[in-house]
Amino acid sequence: MLKIRDKSGDLAKLGHLALGSFMQWFKVSCPVCLLGLALLPLCAENKAWYLSFGPQFGLVRSEALVSQNGNFIVPKDQRGLEDSVAPMGGGNVRLGFKHFLGQSKQVGVRYYFNFAGNGGAGVAQFVYGLGADALLNFIEVKWRGQDFTFGGFVGLMFGVETWHTAAALVFEGELVADLGGTFARQTHSVQFQLPLNVGLRLNFSKHQGLDFGFMLPLLYPPYAHYNKDLTHTQDNATLTLHRDFSVYLNYTYAF
Repeated sequence: MLKIRDKSGDLAKLGHLALGSFMQWFKVSCPVCLLGLALLPLCAENKAWYLSFGPQFGLVRSEALVSQNGNFIVPKDQRGLEDSVAPMGGGNVRLGFKHFLGQSKQVGVRYYFNFAGNGGAGVAQFVYGLGADALLNFIEVKWRGQDFTFGGFVGLMFGVETWHTAAALVFEGELVADLGGTFARQTHSVQFQLPLNVGLRLNFSKHQGLDFGFMLPLLYPPYAHYNKDLTHTQDNATLTLHRDFSVYLNYTYAF
C-alpha cells in the first residue's frame, strides 16, 4: 500500500524558521534604517499649487424602509425588497493649494477643489466639492539630491453628489407588486454630502508625490420618497443610496 507522508510538521518548522529569520532581520535593520534617515540632511516642504489625480474604489449601498398602515418595517426575504451592496470604481481630479506653518514646516494646511466620477452595476455617481486637510509630515529628508517627505492628512470635504440610476423606478415597481396600488414618487438625485478624508502622503521629489487616502461620507440623505396618498398615513417608503467608503491612490504634482 502506498503511504503518503504527512508534511504538515515540516511546513510548520519551515514557517517558524522563516518567521524567526524575518524578526531577527527586522530587529537589526529597523534601527539602522531609522538612524540612516536621522543622519540625512533635513528639508522642508514649500507652499505651492498642486494637481492630483488617480483611480478610486468604493462600495455603494441601497437601503429601503417601508411603512405599511403606519408601521415601519424593514423589507426583507419574503417581500423581495432587499437591501443591497455593490462595488463602484472610478477616478478623481483635484486642484488645490498647500502651505506650511512655522520654521520647521512640518504642519500645514491644503485647500482643494475635487471632481470625482464613480460607476457600478446600474448606477453612476458624480461628486463636486471643496475640501480642506490638515497636514503633518513625519519625515523630511534629502536623499540622492531629492526632497523626500512622508506624512499624513485628515480633513473634510463639502460636496454635492449627483446620482444617475434607474433604482428609484425599479423599487417603485417592487412596491406596487408587493403592496398594491400606485405610489407618488419624489426623487432627490442631487444631494449634499460631507465626507471625512484621511490618509498618508509621500513626496519623492520637490514636485512629485503620492496620496493614499480613505473617504468616508458622513451623511445619509434619502434618494427617493414614495407615498400612496397626500396625507402620508397609508403605505409609504424611502429609498436611500449611500457610498459607504472610497479608497484612492493619487499622483500629485506641485507647481
